[in-house]
Amino acid sequence: MAKDNVFVLGGTGFVAKGIIAAASEKSDIELIISSRSPEKVQAFLTEHKYQFEVITLKEVEHRQFDIIFNGAGVCDPKVIKDNPELLFKSHEDVDSLILRNLEKYPKTLFFNISSGAVYGADFTEPAPKKLSYLIPERL
Repeated sequence: MAKDNVFVLGGTGFVAKGIIAAASEKSDIELIISSRSPEKVQAFLTEHKYQFEVITLKEVEHRQFDIIFNGAGVCDPKVIKDNPELLFKSHEDVDSLILRNLEKYPKTLFFNISSGAVYGADFTEPAPKKLSYLIPERL
């Protein structure tokens, strides 16, 4: 039986780590992971004894995947507060990379996933109130 070739972008994020953990229990998934910090991804994989391929962002455009999960983005509240332009630049760069991939491989399924500021440190509670400045008043 052929394995699904699944690519996860944003490998250091909470969403990606959840996908990685879930994929580790599946034998029908070939998971490929990328991040701006591949050494952090590799450290996470090593720590949890996961055996998945880590690729550079430069390789993404030229690789074919059955499924792409995009969980990339700037999520550090301090970075966003101090350099809000990085939030948009980061997403634009990643989105352009994915779009170039999808132009070459249009049958790829694509999912964009963001945890935003709704998670707590251990996923059992919402984000702490000290992050409330990130949430618009109208919500």
